[in-house]
Amino acid sequence: APGIRWAATAAVVALSLLALRPHFTALPSESTSERELAAALQAGLQSGDTVVATGLSLAGVEYALRHRRDVSIVAYPSELAAHPGYLGDLAARPDALYRRALEAEATALLDRLAARPDSRALLVFAPSITDAVLFEHLRRDPRLRHSRLLGEYRQARIDAELALFELRF
Repeated sequence: APGIRWAATAAVVALSLLALRPHFTALPSESTSERELAAALQAGLQSGDTVVATGLSLAGVEYALRHRRDVSIVAYPSELAAHPGYLGDLAARPDALYRRALEAEATALLDRLAARPDSRALLVFAPSITDAVLFEHLRRDPRLRHSRLLGEYRQARIDAELALFELRF
């Protein structure tokens, strides 16, 4: 009888969903640290600021600042804007040509940030070999007048460390 078959199928589906429920509720959610980073970004931003997101921090930064139209968000390296999950690490592409491209991009980014008098940027830094190129350029740039660590955070979903810096040029 079709009614019995339908009832049996519904019972199997219901029991399967109940059995699977713990697996889906145990998925990592936004960690306290990610919420703290979002709150620190919101609290620390001023109109006209630039937020530089490195590594896999771009999606979280864009989400945290989705209502802020008075700040700009820049990805480093810029290829992250097109492919947010792709780091293009030097470990994967160790050729000198790629490193030179990262160095040129770091130089152009710092030129852009320093072009405005008394400009301020917040850097969400996700330590990686790729982002180390930007960090090296920052350390050597004489236009950088002030840098300060605002906090350290953790991205729970990918178990990565993030650091939030204030930069003044």
